[in-house]
Amino acid sequence: MADHYSHGTGIIRFYPQGKCYQNRDSFDGVVSVKWLDDHTVLLEAALGNDGAERLQEAIAAVRQYGATRIRTKRAAKHRMPQGWRIVERGELENVWELTITGK
Repeated sequence: MADHYSHGTGIIRFYPQGKCYQNRDSFDGVVSVKWLDDHTVLLEAALGNDGAERLQEAIAAVRQYGATRIRTKRAAKHRMPQGWRIVERGELENVWELTITGK
């Protein structure tokens, strides 16, 4: 049997203006990142304030590493902004995907 371990997960923490990780300051938002393949990430377990703004910041962060498809799960009753589409429907939640083109 062969195996390969890869660092396919991570965490993005969001800090208020003037605060940072290096100083061990308190963050005001966090999201888990799971790489599904070389270009697709699943953003999940997001907590914090300003959800739409934080989502845009998370997308910008993972784009730096080559992400062109962003996925997230939302309660079935909730929607996502224009440009997102449902790729998996569930009774309780749906998986939404945003495909990024260009720079």
